[in-house]
Amino acid sequence: SKKDKDALTNFVTAAANTPGYMIEVQGYASTNGPAALNQKLSAERANAVLAIIQQTGVVPLTRILAPAAMGTSNQIADDHTRSGRAQNRRVVVTIVVNKGITG
Repeated sequence: SKKDKDALTNFVTAAANTPGYMIEVQGYASTNGPAALNQKLSAERANAVLAIIQQTGVVPLTRILAPAAMGTSNQIADDHTRSGRAQNRRVVVTIVVNKGITG
């Protein structure tokens, strides 16, 4: 949604002002369906968010870690309910600070 894209843009803009930052993108899937499909879906989610980050033009590619397809690992909600599955289908974007670069 536009709201989510705006929030992501604000997040990466804030990251760009953090000395020694790197951005990590992890895609996840619910456990519905075959494992291979869920792995693929988690990769597609991570890559879609990565594309939005790249399109902002704020973050150099050298500051983005390779996107990770986490598949069905680390479920955060009950996968037996519709809302739980929706929560498990997500992308987590994290700012990682390299203390060796920041001093």
